[in-house]
Amino acid sequence: MPVIKLSNQLQSLPLFQGMSSEEMSAVISQTRFEFDTADEREHIVLRNQSCSVLICVLSGSIQCEKTSFDNTYSFIQQQEAPCLIEPECFFGLKQIYSCSAMATTKCNLLKITKMEMMRLMNNHLPFRLNVINMLATKWQTADRLHWTMPPNGIEQKMAYFILTHCFLPSNSANIRITMQTLANEIHESRLNVSRTLHRLEQAHVLEMQREMIYVADIEKLCKECHLNSNIR
Repeated sequence: MPVIKLSNQLQSLPLFQGMSSEEMSAVISQTRFEFDTADEREHIVLRNQSCSVLICVLSGSIQCEKTSFDNTYSFIQQQEAPCLIEPECFFGLKQIYSCSAMATTKCNLLKITKMEMMRLMNNHLPFRLNVINMLATKWQTADRLHWTMPPNGIEQKMAYFILTHCFLPSNSANIRITMQTLANEIHESRLNVSRTLHRLEQAHVLEMQREMIYVADIEKLCKECHLNSNIR
């Protein structure tokens, strides 16, 4: 890959932003990058797979699915390149992916080993600060959820459940879930959940199919349910 093109692609990723052209030249010449491709509908990573390399999607789009621990429901979201696949799983107590990622178009991938990652953090201050900022932002977002006002009423409960389970910046989500499971999760009756879902569908903020809920605009759903979407 031409050096200029690779430099531009790297700088579009959050970890390499703010680096000078001289630093980028040093990164490219001194770092062992592994390049790979993923065909459409090919899995890039699987849930509970060991996260031994940092995977950067340079081009294409991916679909990520995160499943509950009891496997009763899952959230599916889309992400466009350039992006990283769960970089927070690269460190910490459990270094495994919490979601599965599948290419929805042909994707070009760049992989960085842990040894190369540590070398980049040691040698390049902007890269080290970007890693710290990324992990700190993830922690702050998770911490903020514990201090928000609890949802009031079934519509807010439903919107809060959807909003807080979305794990990517994407503003849309597919949710594989039964009405009974949703009722159990928000502590409401199945009948009330059914009535609320149909009302929200009539308000054009979600669509329902068998054991599937599609939300095209999460912020619009939150607005309809009078829930502050800035908590995540």
